Amino acid sequence: MTETAAKIDRPGIDNIDPEAAKGGQKVAVYGKHLGGVTKITFTDRDSHAKDATFTVKSNDELEVVVPVGLNAGPATVTATNKSGASKPPYDFTILPG
Repeated sequence: MTETAAKIDRPGIDNIDPEAAKGGQKVAVYGKHLGGVTKITFTDRDSHAKDATFTVKSNDELEVVVPVGLNAGPATVTATNKSGASKPPYDFTILPG
């Protein structure tokens, strides 16, 4: 008898509070299937990407530190787990710091 692995749903980001922050500041990320997230990535307007440090608060909330060193302005945020990255990426603004 073989066991099948449980299906893991791809994460989804519904909201980031606040929706704009400087590098080094903490934000709350809310969504679905966040408990198994292994990576949070911020990508700036020039396509520079940096992974963030984060703490899983629950299956629908993460506490995330915005990475330092990205260009100020429009950015996107993705959450990744074993099933892949959240789609579409969530829009975010990196404030000058």
